[in-house]
Amino acid sequence: MRALDTLAGVHARLLQLERWAPGARELEAEARALRQAAQQDAAERFGLRGIVASLQRNGSYSIEASMQECLEELPSLAAQARVTRLCLEVDEEVAVDPHAEAFLQLDALRQIEVLRLYETELRPASAQRLLAAPIWESLRRLELGIDACEPEHLEAFAQVSVPSSLSELCCEGFDSGMGDAGLRALAGASWLPQLVRLELVGQQLRDAGVQEFAAQATSLPRLRHLDLASAGYADNQIFDGGLRALADCDWFPQLETLGLSGLAVGGAVPRALARATGLRTLGASNTGLTAEAIQFVSAMPAWRSLQSAVLSSNPLGDDGAEFLAAAAAATLPGVLTLRACEIGEAGLRALGDAPAVQALDLRFNPIPASAWEQALAEQRLPRAQALAASAQGWNEELIDAITRHYPRVDLMRPASADGP
Repeated sequence: MRALDTLAGVHARLLQLERWAPGARELEAEARALRQAAQQDAAERFGLRGIVASLQRNGSYSIEASMQECLEELPSLAAQARVTRLCLEVDEEVAVDPHAEAFLQLDALRQIEVLRLYETELRPASAQRLLAAPIWESLRRLELGIDACEPEHLEAFAQVSVPSSLSELCCEGFDSGMGDAGLRALAGASWLPQLVRLELVGQQLRDAGVQEFAAQATSLPRLRHLDLASAGYADNQIFDGGLRALADCDWFPQLETLGLSGLAVGGAVPRALARATGLRTLGASNTGLTAEAIQFVSAMPAWRSLQSAVLSSNPLGDDGAEFLAAAAAATLPGVLTLRACEIGEAGLRALGDAPAVQALDLRFNPIPASAWEQALAEQRLPRAQALAASAQGWNEELIDAITRHYPRVDLMRPASADGP
């Protein structure tokens, strides 16, 4: 039982640390090493045979189980521990799961806050009955993964009355997704306005479909987090027109998080930030964002409010780094990720004069070791609590000096520095 107790202690310590804080990486590694042993401990402590239980950072448990396993073991487990997340395994390739009706009568489901359907063979009609059941009175987050967010699933979900507690819909595709048909159904769902978070990652969305969604979903008073990033083979084909249509929506200025990674929307990012004045987190990797666009963006009021900006895999170059360093707002996001942005020696020199940040990621940029040595000698290294960089060509003396300079350092050595 020791692994469970130790893991709980590590989780408690992690909750008190910022992600980039010194010591956080070591604690994360310790937590990963403990998790496998902790699962075995949980199985022994609670007498589990089929259910796989994992301790979460908040002290409650996440379980992976089929409907039959829930019927056999969840009542006993829920009597001993708080279970708030369920990853439901369903195989209806041949026939409808015969345990579904009894499963939806389980009183322990009333405390489930997160329901995940991923790589299931759940039929759309069964998915509709599942979500429509009144037992989910605490459900706040629905996660739909591979084979659970097809157009037919979204059309089925859109027709049910979901719990009033549901505030997050997170769809993560890879080789398939809801497409424009599913997005159209979602736009018409009566419960869409109650969402605070909407993630449509890798859903085979198209620009015209997104523009149609923007025209339909005019009232989203609670929405604060929107992610439309591409992923896997089910990428989202969204362009400047789609992003501009979303930016023109009345609800867009209230967003705090915006995910655009992998979308060819670099030309519309300035328009989006001009509207989303309260944005806290921006994910804009591989969007075609240019140095010229950064010059406009970094001078906007929204730039002052950003706590995290991921701008990796964009052709910013040294000019982009110089524009960031010279931003009229005289500030940078607390966490600034600039991986593979074609930044070189001049860009590093400019960032040495930039405002301080909490964490700066410069991995996979062609910055020579000599530029780091010069910045170190001139005391013009970028100001940050944490630095990530590629250490190709660095000697041990430079590695030691950089490691001592920053409270936390993540260095990519040549053997692993093969791409972003």
